[in-house]
Amino acid sequence: TGNVNLYVSRDGIPTLLNSGCAGFSATNTETCTWASPAPGTYYILLHGQASYTDVQLQARPVTITPLTLEVPLTISGTAESVSYYSVTAPLGTPGLQITTSGGTGNPNLLAGRDQFPSSRVTDCRSEGPTSSERCRWETATSGLHYIMMQGQAAYADVQLLASSYEAPRYSVSTSSWTAPPEGGTEVITVAASPATAAWEASSSTPWLTVSPSSGVGPGQVTLTAAMAEVPGRRTARVTIAGKSIDVIQGSPVEVSTERSFWNVNASGGISSVSVMAIR
Repeated sequence: TGNVNLYVSRDGIPTLLNSGCAGFSATNTETCTWASPAPGTYYILLHGQASYTDVQLQARPVTITPLTLEVPLTISGTAESVSYYSVTAPLGTPGLQITTSGGTGNPNLLAGRDQFPSSRVTDCRSEGPTSSERCRWETATSGLHYIMMQGQAAYADVQLLASSYEAPRYSVSTSSWTAPPEGGTEVITVAASPATAAWEASSSTPWLTVSPSSGVGPGQVTLTAAMAEVPGRRTARVTIAGKSIDVIQGSPVEVSTERSFWNVNASGGISSVSVMAIR
């Protein structure tokens, strides 16, 4: 019960501000791990974040299970269990993604590059309420990565997968459109890479609609502007795949005359009328 924090150092007594590894979560499940422990004496400091009783302190060798990129591994664990995995991203890997999915229960995913994650120090922490967790490096990140799975609750038949990841890249064919006063359409070309990159499209105003509102990979979006009904200029903004398109629409021309009738005498005649056109 309670909450104790864990600090560990090799060949020197750790402090709360200086230790080789520290773990201080909101529970008693704390872990410090070394992938290749150097021989020597390791000193442990336990700090009561709150009063604690009957906590198990254990030092033991750990098994690190290697993963193969793009090959899922089925894993299971008990509540508060900890298991370790590693994966090597080859040189040239655009990015790396580690996910868990399926199965039952609730594991937490912590991942770090070139060092084991802990409850205090980790490159990525994913602690959702289900078995679906994700850690991602979006830039080139070759080298060894370590993964720690913690049982937030018991879990079974969960798929752990490390895969290469290419960050989506998007562009649109234009950044602006002048819509005619009577209304009209404009087709925007969307470039998306890779082909699995998903995107969404939206408009900031009801008089300008977009279709479709989402897509995957390269595609097209049609902008439809309604006819302008009031004098003056109006503006809107369309967002497609995170890119902004500014839309401007002028008002229709309004025509007015100085009078609405002319009394013509029997012999006929000529009369002039002033006409004003306003946009």
